[in-house]
Amino acid sequence: MPNIGGPGQKKMMVMAGVVDSIILYAASVWAGAMKVKLHRDRVIRTQRRMLLRIAHAYRPVSTNAASVIAGVIPIDLKIEERAMIRRLVQTGTNMKEAKVRARGTAHDTWQQRWQNYGRSAWTKRIIPNIRIWADRSKGEVTYQICQALTGHGNFGSYLKRIGKWEQVGCLYCDRVDTVEHTVFSCGRWEALRAEMSETAGQEVTPENWIGLATRTERDWRGIMGAVEKIMTLKEQDLRRREREAE
Repeated sequence: MPNIGGPGQKKMMVMAGVVDSIILYAASVWAGAMKVKLHRDRVIRTQRRMLLRIAHAYRPVSTNAASVIAGVIPIDLKIEERAMIRRLVQTGTNMKEAKVRARGTAHDTWQQRWQNYGRSAWTKRIIPNIRIWADRSKGEVTYQICQALTGHGNFGSYLKRIGKWEQVGCLYCDRVDTVEHTVFSCGRWEALRAEMSETAGQEVTPENWIGLATRTERDWRGIMGAVEKIMTLKEQDLRRREREAE
């Protein structure tokens, strides 16, 4: 499925849920197989393909980061969740309580794994608490928003790293072009940042960005809408410069 022009994140989540249901069939019985790296890697690879599409992410984005951005619990933790539910029910816990306890344990393990993960420093910085992000009831991640969440996109430092640009400078100023510079510092987007701050009622920074955007539907539209516009306009400017250089 395409990152641009295809189904939205919620529709992709529905389709991914169908695949999850197939993978997780009778998982409480065969969960022990996840102790074997070969089997664990197979189901993780299958889920990774879905996570990248749900998050509208580039292929180099790590599975851990894609899982967080998509708001989808890693498949190996879902399998262990099913096994835990079965164990709790067998020891006399009612099904409802067993599901709540197992889901809480899965979220706690996921959060601990994210904190210990050594990569995706930018994504970890802006989304330190997975639950606040994953449990939000509003807002879908688009291709443009995903670039801002991962730092993988039309940023000079990233484009040079993957061999598409020869320099790391910003299109509009003499600063090193990173995702943080583009969204939070570059003078070219000062007006759009002002719109973000007006919506939030305070200055939007990398540290409070996600918390503010996930408060209400209005906050998401105002803050993430401005970020999406920044990334869209920047891509248009980049393509125009590339055509002029030909």
